[in-house]
Amino acid sequence: MTVRLAKFILFAMTSVFPYASKAQWDIPHSMEAGQNALDFHDYKTAIAIFNRVVASRPNSHKAYYFRGIAKQNLGDYTGSENDLTQTLSLNPFYYEAYEQRGAVRFIQGKYAPAAEDYEQATLFNNGRIEIWNNLILSELKTKDFNAADSLSEMMIRKWPKKADGYLLKSRARYGMGMKAEAEALADSALNHDPFHLPSLTVKANFLMADRKWEEATSMYSRALHIHPKNSRLLIHRGLCKIMFATEQEARADFSLARDIAPDDALTKRCAASTSKEEMKEIEQEVVAGNDFLYPDDIFYITRNTDAAYIINKYDMLPPQYLSDYQKEAYNPPTSFTSGYGQLYQHDFLAAVSLLSESISLNPNIPEAYYNRAFAYAKSNSIDKAIKDLGTAIDKRPAYAEAYYNRAILKLWLNDIDGARSDLSKAGELGIEMAYKIIQEMN
Repeated sequence: MTVRLAKFILFAMTSVFPYASKAQWDIPHSMEAGQNALDFHDYKTAIAIFNRVVASRPNSHKAYYFRGIAKQNLGDYTGSENDLTQTLSLNPFYYEAYEQRGAVRFIQGKYAPAAEDYEQATLFNNGRIEIWNNLILSELKTKDFNAADSLSEMMIRKWPKKADGYLLKSRARYGMGMKAEAEALADSALNHDPFHLPSLTVKANFLMADRKWEEATSMYSRALHIHPKNSRLLIHRGLCKIMFATEQEARADFSLARDIAPDDALTKRCAASTSKEEMKEIEQEVVAGNDFLYPDDIFYITRNTDAAYIINKYDMLPPQYLSDYQKEAYNPPTSFTSGYGQLYQHDFLAAVSLLSESISLNPNIPEAYYNRAFAYAKSNSIDKAIKDLGTAIDKRPAYAEAYYNRAILKLWLNDIDGARSDLSKAGELGIEMAYKIIQEMN
């Protein structure tokens, strides 16, 4: 049993059992237990824990937020929406709640409110492509194609090398009756990313609708190389094959689709079809469907873990002292040693002062910047801490701990892309925990 799993079980027990006394009630540990339960996909336990947190501390916006995430994962979208709404009533600046509420509203078909939530989320975090993607999809669902077209153009300008913006603009133009432009934009999406699954699917669907069976089959095959267990792609490829290849080849695709999604109604119908004529009828119905050309498989439900939760869970790596070899190489001033000592006495202001003196006397010691960054971070001077860690990295490009700590601080500032980049480098340089955080962020 891992230490973290043992902690989770202990916290869950002390949080859920009714005989835990008020004196034993520890809100921070209970919050951690609930978040660990989310991490282990034990959503019912998470809800039970956050229920008690809410009862004890009804103004805890994070308790409502995480309980809403747990409910979302259990399919309780109404309950999730209510909790996320309560989160925002307590903290209207918690943009992750706008994003998650937008997701549950979209799932429930509340497209206009979902668009409002995603628009609000972009005001707080303008640099995440997933939020823009879902905002535009929500506008498309309301059939506000002009708004979707304008937003897609903005998305393309922000991420000119990403396929998503071109594909969304393609869908907007199709909704505006501009089929030729829509197809051209779908081609542009694939030119920017030949392996973008939604773009491959849309292109294949266009070819199938245009009765270009062999080309469509080839495009569906490309898509299946990326996602071989996509039953809908197999069904579509099988329906194309029935038009130019053999019935046996089509049935092979239907059989694979049935193995993957045995309860899907279309899959059942295709697998049970008894003649080529019946399969052709199914093909015509599929192509005539409202959502055939542009399926909603580019909607993102982000499971990103709250930045503060990751920080509380993994924290920064402690500051380093110098090895004997480094002492000889750097000849550190006395203020370096004294500053390091102040860190462990939690006198961070004194540590900053002494380490600053050390840096002025000898600016070549990477650990001096690293340790001062730690003191700055503990004093809530996050920007200064990030700057010092950058200097430490400049002086020692393979400084794994500096990359890791800078990633943690970037998470605090919701610089998700910057954090991912630093975590990747920290993992590459040997810090295994960096990959664990990357997995949680995914």
